[in-house]
Amino acid sequence: QEVAMKMVCAKGCLLLCTAGAFAAGMQAPFGRHVVVPAAEPPCNFALVWLHGFGDEPEGWASELELASRRNRKLKRLHLRAPPRPQTCYKGQRVPGWGDYKEEDCTRVGSADYDNPQIVAEDTLGEVHRVLQQLEESEGVPPERV
Repeated sequence: QEVAMKMVCAKGCLLLCTAGAFAAGMQAPFGRHVVVPAAEPPCNFALVWLHGFGDEPEGWASELELASRRNRKLKRLHLRAPPRPQTCYKGQRVPGWGDYKEEDCTRVGSADYDNPQIVAEDTLGEVHRVLQQLEESEGVPPERV
């Protein structure tokens, strides 16, 4: 079972993800993200969710429906990790935020947790793009995400 983690990137954005969402990797295109609009527009805050290694956003979108019911001004964006060659699977392409070295759950002290490039640059770029789009199109500043 994965553990929820927080990470602040170099630009000061707070990322809340499952532990498996953090890893280094190479450039890859991102697929279609799952967007759940606010039940009562306009939204005044948002949740950006990064799923775990090998997972997809659809399962988390349904798991977090209660958050939307309780917060009717909440917009949720469930990002989709691109399939990437994974070292732990001898190059097999698996959805991930980077290249995983170990198949096991990411824990303190594991090779993936201690990796200095634990979040791929393209993952950070995509999160920043989504945050900028939220601010420009919805008026939601990063501190409301």
